[in-house]
Amino acid sequence: MWDDQQSQLVLSLRLKQLKRRGLEGLTVEDLEKVFDDLYRIRKISSRLSDRVDLVFNTTDDEIVRVLAIRSQKEAYGQTLQDFKMLMKNED
Repeated sequence: MWDDQQSQLVLSLRLKQLKRRGLEGLTVEDLEKVFDDLYRIRKISSRLSDRVDLVFNTTDDEIVRVLAIRSQKEAYGQTLQDFKMLMKNED
């Protein structure tokens, strides 16, 4: 969804804005994941104007919250995978 040139430009601009506000360490890929999640939750249309509104009307706090939730889910999934590997090794 964020593969076209206009969308990449919008995400790059938002990333620069976030970095100026002190949120270092983010990448365009991180923002793609965040806005994919928010896009599905809010069920907005796929028009460029609606995606631009989503990107620039989402607060910094909401972006951080979505990233934190994604991180927790990934950590939980990794923990489960480690547990499965441990159980296989005991057999």
